[in-house]
Amino acid sequence: MRPRFTAAATAAFAALLALFFWLTGPAARPLFADDPPAGGGTQVVESGDAEKPSAAAPIADPRAASDEFIALLAQGKPKTAYKRVWAGAADLLRKQQEVYTNFLAQTKQVFDAHGKPVGSSLMSERKLGADLVQYQYMVKTASAPVSWMLTWYKSGGSWQMIGIQLMYEIKEIMSLGGSAAPPAADLQKIADAFIKDLLGDQVEEAYTAAFAAGTDLLREQEEAQKALANETYKAFGIYGHPTAGALVRSLKATDDLIQLEYCVTCPKHPLIWTFNFYRGADKFQLIGLRFNDQFQDSLAK
Repeated sequence: MRPRFTAAATAAFAALLALFFWLTGPAARPLFADDPPAGGGTQVVESGDAEKPSAAAPIADPRAASDEFIALLAQGKPKTAYKRVWAGAADLLRKQQEVYTNFLAQTKQVFDAHGKPVGSSLMSERKLGADLVQYQYMVKTASAPVSWMLTWYKSGGSWQMIGIQLMYEIKEIMSLGGSAAPPAADLQKIADAFIKDLLGDQVEEAYTAAFAAGTDLLREQEEAQKALANETYKAFGIYGHPTAGALVRSLKATDDLIQLEYCVTCPKHPLIWTFNFYRGADKFQLIGLRFNDQFQDSLAK
């Protein structure tokens, strides 16, 4: 069996993301109506924020209910947002008080860590038949994007929310939404320069220049930068020095979140580098950089 660098490279990338979000608890995974209540105790957001959600209310239009939820979040009103959307949840989900309270707490942590919301947009809409629909949104903050996904099911003539997910890892956000789009020249220039340095056996220089194009928080992660460089050297030691590299995919999740994917050819095996760029204010900056040897994942997209 050939060596796999996915875990190691991902671990280094995770070190970056851990400093973007130090959230704990269940909100980083899907929560559906048949899930057990969240563990870890009840977290109180602030005075009044831990109160029970509204009584059940029928939902005639799941898109309108989802849009309202995101709009309220973007206005900095998470308590009102959750209170209203939870009223449209299926009974088993709506009655899970700890889940409701934990979502409020973690949403507050997101905005405390990254600043107040500055905008929002719909990333994708998925339908399965006429009675199951899912919406994914991105809420912008100054330093990082955050994504919410809401799943609705039509039963008895009205819609019920059966799932809600809060996502903050860029890889997870991009895996669920994005469309092919021509790469922006300035962003491709940064990624092209990185690949050129790799081919020229300037691994450390490549990462230094790429991180310099990153957000403030990314630029501070010297240990993560070194870890990625070391894993790159290890990969080249096993698969051989790269001989070529090319842009193979450009994805746009929203106007403010772009992903570029490159395939680097080594004598024994290809490697994939993924660059994520985010515009929180007036310009795009690198928010995530990772590599792995799992070309199957790219072919499956």
